[in-house]
Amino acid sequence: MNKKLNYQKHNFVIANHLVGERNKEIFGPGDAIFDFLNRKKVKLLYIRYGLYDQPYPTRINTYSNSKEISEELGFDFSKIPIPFRYFIEIFYSMYQIIKREDKIDVWIGCNSLNTLPGIFLKKLGKVNKVIFYTIDYVPKRFEQKVLNDIYHLIDRYCLFGSDQVWNNSEVMRQIRAKQGVPDEKNLKIGHGADLSRIKLLKEIKNNTLIILGNITKAINFEMIINSFKEVLKKNKHAKIVLVGSGDSEGEVRSIIGKEGLSESFKILGRWDHDMVLKELPKYGIGLAIYGNTFDWNLYSDSLKVKEYLACGLPVIMSGAPAAQEEIRNSGAVMIIDIDQDQLTEAMVKLLTNKDVYNKYKKNALEFRKTLDWNDIYNDAFENLFK
Repeated sequence: MNKKLNYQKHNFVIANHLVGERNKEIFGPGDAIFDFLNRKKVKLLYIRYGLYDQPYPTRINTYSNSKEISEELGFDFSKIPIPFRYFIEIFYSMYQIIKREDKIDVWIGCNSLNTLPGIFLKKLGKVNKVIFYTIDYVPKRFEQKVLNDIYHLIDRYCLFGSDQVWNNSEVMRQIRAKQGVPDEKNLKIGHGADLSRIKLLKEIKNNTLIILGNITKAINFEMIINSFKEVLKKNKHAKIVLVGSGDSEGEVRSIIGKEGLSESFKILGRWDHDMVLKELPKYGIGLAIYGNTFDWNLYSDSLKVKEYLACGLPVIMSGAPAAQEEIRNSGAVMIIDIDQDQLTEAMVKLLTNKDVYNKYKKNALEFRKTLDWNDIYNDAFENLFK
């Protein structure tokens, strides 16, 4: 690890799509890279677009010495039909750099559509190095075959036009290797957390399970609720708190009410990321119950699971075939099938057996040491600059 790398000698661009409203964005890998680099006091430009059809004004924020220098609000591209919108965003990103006098040392594109302008700018001599960060891999990105083929052509072009390919799971890295990306630039950059921002606590709510996430069909809430009813028969003090919001929130609230679980199953709304890192260590167990409803769950590492572990929580996880091997071997995560009986059994074990809980808790506290994003990113940038 190169602890002496002088980040302040370099300037960076991060181009990212995100979910949420202005100043209420859902924290993701692009934001983690931003936090890391901004703490290094680099010159940094952060370009953000809304994902899908969200009414989000494009934001171009400039930072230096860990301080925001300026914010430019660009166009809201959400009303422009896909795929035209994506191509307009590509040229808009390029325009933001071409109009500036300084040359960019490192362009970090969070997905292929945000990496492509960096590669074009490199060919124009405006960018030195390009990182293609594969946050998720979706074989069928578009329903229309022509659009899907174009998307994968862009994806392949970015693989070989970039200086590094970052993959957030080993499954993705292996896919990239089969696609011909050489090992020296084909890196696994799994999710983690800034451990310096997390304060572990001695007094925690051992009987409370917490779920972080969008309240959508991607999480199997029906299975969770049915299992939790059985858990309450074994531990009447058990509770679940759900942190988030989404399209299925009304439906989930209705089920909770109908099942008479309103006192033991609470929906707390969305927290910003600082609140997540502050509050998570107070809870006993993290739940990450995916339903494999969406393709990206099949290939991506889970940021949620990594943050649970970084905050010292044992985890119950299902429906995530791309879970890192080290997660499976950590002894801190119960990985189950998408099965109600298995979920019930896992929750009962952790909520009623102190020896089992303490073992998983101890393993979580040990495994968290491997999740420091400062170490993960330092290693990657060392590789880039050597």
